[in-house]
Amino acid sequence: MTKKGPEFATFPLEAIESPKIRPLLLDWRDEMAKRSPRQADACFGVLRIILEWARDRGHIARNNATRPKKVYKADRSNKLWLPAHIEAFRAVAPPDMVMALNLALWTGQRQADLLTMPWTAYEDGRLKLQQGKKKRLVNMPVYSELRAVLDAAPRRAETILTTPKGVRWAVEPRATYFMHEWRQATLAAGLDGLHFHDIRGTTCTMLADAGCTPSEIASMLGWTPATVMEMLARYQAMTATQSDSAVAKLEAKRSE
Repeated sequence: MTKKGPEFATFPLEAIESPKIRPLLLDWRDEMAKRSPRQADACFGVLRIILEWARDRGHIARNNATRPKKVYKADRSNKLWLPAHIEAFRAVAPPDMVMALNLALWTGQRQADLLTMPWTAYEDGRLKLQQGKKKRLVNMPVYSELRAVLDAAPRRAETILTTPKGVRWAVEPRATYFMHEWRQATLAAGLDGLHFHDIRGTTCTMLADAGCTPSEIASMLGWTPATVMEMLARYQAMTATQSDSAVAKLEAKRSE
């Protein structure tokens, strides 16, 4: 962890399992975070694993390093799927990857929910599903472009998205096969650096640029309005739509 070692390294086990030590553990992490937030998270993760090992084997009764909030936050503010990126991807990606892009872009759902989304969720031009992570219910009309794609797609499996062989994607561990195929497609399109989960921020931004309110966006993506505002603060500066609208309103006001 460090050459000197943290202060609590020599504490007796009784102190390590006391709830009072958690602030000390977090202070140790936060001090490291001043130099490297990512390293601080990694070191705290190692500590959590060590203490969990000790708890499993009866050496301590409580792991006080569980479920810490991350101090490192990756900056993805310049990672939107712009129209040129989408066009480049569709031009070279295989059909199963293009379908994944379309479904992600026009629904704004998480990767895991997309990979497990059954055809039964699509009925009468609407998508109805329960998100896996937070169990929120989503009920939304399907955008016309996606509706045309879904209506024309062969139903080769229970799920909408399938492998090239027509079987459902394995979601665990971490959808490794899907992510490998997705990675190959993005590299072929010259889009190294853009991630699948950046599509969700792109969808959020597109909806806001179209004039949707945070509550409307939240109802579609299964977020809270507060999360929508956080995502827009991170992503929306990449587009010119809002600044175009602001200047147009200024011009209109000044010409009155």
